[in-house]
Amino acid sequence: FPNVFSPKWPIYCDKRAKSYCGSFKDDPWVIGTFLDNELEWYGKNGKPWGLFDETMKKPAGHTAKAAALAFLQARYPTIAALNAAWKTRLPSWQAVSESTALDSSTEQADRDRLDFIRLIADKYFTVTNAAMKKYDPHHLNLGCRFAGRMPPGVIEVCGQVCDIVTVNYYGHVDLDRGLSTDMPRIFADYAARCKRPMMI
Repeated sequence: FPNVFSPKWPIYCDKRAKSYCGSFKDDPWVIGTFLDNELEWYGKNGKPWGLFDETMKKPAGHTAKAAALAFLQARYPTIAALNAAWKTRLPSWQAVSESTALDSSTEQADRDRLDFIRLIADKYFTVTNAAMKKYDPHHLNLGCRFAGRMPPGVIEVCGQVCDIVTVNYYGHVDLDRGLSTDMPRIFADYAARCKRPMMI
């Protein structure tokens, strides 16, 4: 997953959009652009806040780790407040910055980690969309082709920014009856959450 907190991220997106999207901005046969394909929104551990855990593995001073630390400090004015909410025993914010994991099983910790994922999603979609539309204002932003599922909050952010939300479908198909047994329910939920047209 790209480091959306790096100062190089907008520069990279602008460069890619200029070379890719700019080449067909006036092409009437183009519907739109996919931003990416099956990004690891769940990180390496498969948890809804997997990207938060991946961020914590980074060394102190890494731009993503610094963003996570700033995010927590904005919510908790003191390390004692963080410890109370997360049921941790961290001696200082410096200890948070230097740690390679921030484990907690409290509901508040889960909410905080998921909100950080939403921040990542906002940075990812707003920067990529701005770059794409700068060089190709005539075509649709087709989203990033989620790998069948996404953490809570991410599809909502995608729907606020992208023109169409795209998902690769890996569900169950009853070949005898010629229908999907789970897709209608899953995609009805997705559509209600993203409030955008969807494409498989």
